[in-house]
Amino acid sequence: MSLVISGPTSISIPGGSTSVMQQYTTTKAVTWSVTVTGSGGLDPSDYTVSISPSGVLTVELTEGADIPPNTQLSVLIGATTGNPGNGNNAFLSVTVDLPAGTVPCFVKGTLIETEKGPRPVEELSVGDRVRVSSGELLPIQWIGKKTLSAEALQQDPRLRPVCIKKGAIADALPDRDLYVSPQHRIVLEGWRAELLFGEPRVFAAAIHLVNDNTIRQVSSNEAVTYFHIACNRHAILMSHGLPTESLFLGDMALLSFGRGDVEELRVLFPERFSRGSAWKQTRVRCLKRPEAKLLREMLEH
Repeated sequence: MSLVISGPTSISIPGGSTSVMQQYTTTKAVTWSVTVTGSGGLDPSDYTVSISPSGVLTVELTEGADIPPNTQLSVLIGATTGNPGNGNNAFLSVTVDLPAGTVPCFVKGTLIETEKGPRPVEELSVGDRVRVSSGELLPIQWIGKKTLSAEALQQDPRLRPVCIKKGAIADALPDRDLYVSPQHRIVLEGWRAELLFGEPRVFAAAIHLVNDNTIRQVSSNEAVTYFHIACNRHAILMSHGLPTESLFLGDMALLSFGRGDVEELRVLFPERFSRGSAWKQTRVRCLKRPEAKLLREMLEH
């Protein structure tokens, strides 16, 4: 009798989770193995893949990993009886869909540059015009809000905001302490970015810039209110003088928002779901964690 591996060829890590476990079985007693055949552009430090002696496949994302929209891992599961000859070895290719990182958002009290000057994010309304890094004014299309309780932050400390202290990025940038969600991307620009990555400006997630000094993740479980701002395209806003991103309506939003918010976004941004949509790509290149760390270290010297 030929050896056969049974189990799904496509699995996914649910939104809001960092791991998935899936049972695989065979027609004979075997020794299992698993190999990553496609990383989807991720760094090996962003994930771990293993399979137990009983055939349970586990895929786990590393805390703070920045997962771009539509990222997949490809793995090859192997099983062998240890005996030579046909029918004693089997393989199964499995695709793992990964959730995009948490939604980028501003903490209550953050000052956003608008046509009327800096205004607290919680006072903004749909239709207000925000000033982007190019100087252009864009109307706000949608605003989301979510409060995380002390209990929620205690259960999942990864959701605590990141504090970027005044002057942490450059002289007087930001111009006061800035608090954002961990995956909120910050624009880093200048000759160092161009030297390392061939581009004058790049995005880096706040959590990837943490140095436990001028940029740190909050250690307390004090309740926090996050605000999301979406314009008619992915934009670079000015918050406390620092260029930061608006909400990117890639798969990240669909995985992280509730059904009601997603349906509202579908109505407001039908083009986001069309083929060739401008929402398929962020405004500038997004650095992976090791790249952001390298640039951060250069900025500190």
